[in-house]
Amino acid sequence: MASYRKRSGGWYVEIRKRGIYRSRTFSTKAAAKYWADEIEADIESGRPMGQHTLAQAMQRYSRDVSSKKKGARWERLRLDAFESSMAFSGKAIDDVTPNDLATWRDQRLTKVAASSLRRDFNLLNSVFEIARREWRWITSNPLKDVSRPANPPPREQLISEDQAASVKEAAGYWRGMEPRTTQQVVAAAFDLALETAMRAGEIRGLRGPQIHLAERYVDLPETKNGRRRQVPLTTAAVEILAAMDPDEPFPVTSGTMDATFRRIRRKAGLSEAFTFHDSRATAITRLAKRLDIHDLARMTGHRDLSMLTRYYRATASEIAQRLD
Repeated sequence: MASYRKRSGGWYVEIRKRGIYRSRTFSTKAAAKYWADEIEADIESGRPMGQHTLAQAMQRYSRDVSSKKKGARWERLRLDAFESSMAFSGKAIDDVTPNDLATWRDQRLTKVAASSLRRDFNLLNSVFEIARREWRWITSNPLKDVSRPANPPPREQLISEDQAASVKEAAGYWRGMEPRTTQQVVAAAFDLALETAMRAGEIRGLRGPQIHLAERYVDLPETKNGRRRQVPLTTAAVEILAAMDPDEPFPVTSGTMDATFRRIRRKAGLSEAFTFHDSRATAITRLAKRLDIHDLARMTGHRDLSMLTRYYRATASEIAQRLD
């Protein structure tokens, strides 16, 4: 049975059950009782020392939290990888130290880029935070005391007219044609991305009811930030979509699009640094010459204008030409 004592700064709770002793201090008695009930239930169920392991926390997060997200598959794969790569995943979660996590960070950096590790940190931080705030399995988040790798410098890649033409030529595609091969479909998607700044996933997900060519816009009911967005279409974008299947213009999966674009890139003689996603920054930079910042943000779906600057890559020379 748990016992509770009021102390300065919070409530101290002790548990003595079946030879197991646990204690902790909480800011409120309700939080202390919630934790004590969980620990006693764990002891009854036979968990060692009444503690939850980090692996159990990641498994519960995958089941109860990740499953409700759009990126559920990615998160589950990452959490499975964390569990297998962390030598300390079997430790009680409240025994995991910043030093454990820092060692894991340094090992990961020998295998993945800093940007990938920062995404891993974001996910792992969410696991610790929900274990602290909602499950009451820990009282502090050890990841808060671990330095994250620095952000990599922003990409400066913009797609030139010659490069865009090389991609279309390599795929055997020209604007206005009805694509008949997978390479032509992917090249048409790339062409549309350069006109609209839409993401590859948004383009792949287009279906007939979302496309309004007469009114010159497409409707995206669910986007990366979870909000609906209507994307205006240039005359060229209308021409591209008018030639596609009206019900499912881009019938390719994410994996097929990625692999096909890499093949097209090789045929075009372009380097691996050239990516489909560079079309978004290129389109935003071009559109910025015709739209004010608020219309541009509405078109691209950026709620934070400062984030828009990550994609806007006009050169100093181009900006200088507008000063005269």
